Amino acid sequence: MTAAEDSLALLDDYLSGAMSDEHAAPFEEALFAAASTGKDPVLTHLDALYDQARWFAPRGGFSSGATAQLINELRSLPRVHHIDLGLVTRVPAWPADTQLIVYRVPVDLRGYDHIDVSVESVAGEHRRWFRDVQFDPLDGALYGVCDAPVARSTFRIEPLVLRVHAAQNGQRSVVAELRIIPE
Repeated sequence: MTAAEDSLALLDDYLSGAMSDEHAAPFEEALFAAASTGKDPVLTHLDALYDQARWFAPRGGFSSGATAQLINELRSLPRVHHIDLGLVTRVPAWPADTQLIVYRVPVDLRGYDHIDVSVESVAGEHRRWFRDVQFDPLDGALYGVCDAPVARSTFRIEPLVLRVHAAQNGQRSVVAELRIIPE
């Protein structure tokens, strides 16, 4: 296991409550100290995510997935940028005043459950997981909404591979793989 995988395993234990209170307090101190230095990219991302969570909380919180209807409503607002993902998507910079990024992943997940999306570098290095993602019940596609600064880490920093994992009839598999390339 790499140091990054160790770090994520400990973080998962901490967040899930599997870590004892005795170990949680010093881990929390070290976690936020490391994130504040900007030296650990995973922790820096999580620290930024915490800041963004304060923005999302009064707006209904985070949801893993959205509906086509919600995305269409958001697209009619100012400062919202839409990305329609394909097997390979080149993502140009969006306008500087953009507040929200909305996107569509063209899959049909009707009949699937336990849907997760993994994000990795093209070299196979883990970046993040989106767990228990909801899909639109009418067309089966995945839709998402993200604050522009957070979306930048997925769409604008480095080429990434997104894999949609899902179960059907008790069998789990990768049902879609997409590549995102910042321009």
